[in-house]
Amino acid sequence: MAEKMLALRKVKEGAGNLELQEVPVPEIKPHEVLMKVWAAGVCGSDLLIEDDKHFYKAPVTLAHEFCGVAYRVGKDVKKIKEGDHIV
Repeated sequence: MAEKMLALRKVKEGAGNLELQEVPVPEIKPHEVLMKVWAAGVCGSDLLIEDDKHFYKAPVTLAHEFCGVAYRVGKDVKKIKEGDHIV
């Protein structure tokens, strides 16, 4: 069974239409880091997406300002290791 995570998603056009959904944990590429998020902030671009005033359109995952810990690290990543705290 695939690993799952929660994501705040704009699911369809129209003001609001946000859902906390269970989605598959993404596979990382060799140059990427997957974080286990402890806290995420809502910023101006998230509010624009929520109001359909941003170039990102539904369906889309919100929240790109967060802190947490490195959960998986791609083989080409040199400066971060699993367990490192990230902001």
